[in-house]
Amino acid sequence: MNRRSAVAVAVAALLTGCGPDLRVTLVAKEPDQLFAAIWASGAKDAWFGGNTNSTQTAVLVHFDGSSVSPVTLPGTLRTISGLWGSGPGDVWAAGAAPAPTGAQTLAVLLHYDGASWSTAFTLPGFGNFFGVWGAAAGDVWAVGNGGATADPSQWTGLLVHFDGTAWTSVPTPGLSIPGLRSICGRGPDDVWATGTAPIVNSGTYHWDGQSWSEPSQTVHARAFCSSDGLWLLRGESGAELEFYDEQNAPRAVDTGGRSVHTVFATSTADVWMAGSECARQGLLGCEQTQYVLAHSSGAAFTDVTLPSQLNTQEVDVIWGLGPQDVWFAGPFALLHHP
Repeated sequence: MNRRSAVAVAVAALLTGCGPDLRVTLVAKEPDQLFAAIWASGAKDAWFGGNTNSTQTAVLVHFDGSSVSPVTLPGTLRTISGLWGSGPGDVWAAGAAPAPTGAQTLAVLLHYDGASWSTAFTLPGFGNFFGVWGAAAGDVWAVGNGGATADPSQWTGLLVHFDGTAWTSVPTPGLSIPGLRSICGRGPDDVWATGTAPIVNSGTYHWDGQSWSEPSQTVHARAFCSSDGLWLLRGESGAELEFYDEQNAPRAVDTGGRSVHTVFATSTADVWMAGSECARQGLLGCEQTQYVLAHSSGAAFTDVTLPSQLNTQEVDVIWGLGPQDVWFAGPFALLHHP
């Protein structure tokens, strides 16, 4: 090895030892789209759902590895709040459609079969579906809130299951569920669902393969599952982060004073969080906050610099296939790591 090569190797080693590569690049700017959901089967097959800012109608776009394209949806929808798939030809979207009369919505689930999207299930009455997750193509859950009347104060939690043939409502006897916002799992017999603000008195609920139970009366806003545990945003506003290991032993996660809005983790050694932090302190407390994206490799969170051409530094949803394939979406922009 010559001297120049030796120097190059030494520099590379030093750079590697400085920590993980936390580059986040801009994939597309979408000037009128507010994204709330992401799912991908690979680097050339990613879906992003949400709604438009100007007309408050649902939007769904697809990334094929080179460009982002809008997708034609069946009928008129208000929003898409959740996405999950078992593969490129089996993708589900959870959302809401306008009711035939009045200002309320219908809870709907859409399905993509590899060629086109169709309406697969509409819950009787009124409501919204917020989240969808599955352990397999024939074992899919969706959550939300709704009821027989158009009065949201009378709505309760929605929990439905797909067995590979049909969607059915799942009774939740004994559970205090006024509404459910998120769902994730670590397997067919280890599924978690939570409620969130403005739905108050919502706890955390667990499916063990046989029945749903309420192991924790603590209010949690959202659930996120990784290979080695469960991540929960605590409190109605979801500002605090908790981790539950495989034995479901909880511990608080130190976010360095950041208020957490969403989180994604492949393991405890690879955690992304988006939220806000105080940018200027005053005599009476924080006078100005700023949006922040941060990453933890198992220790303290480190702020991540986002592309300067963004209209806002806000990130609303994070989802990934692995440590080196992570997607981010916020108002008007889609981003990717690395």
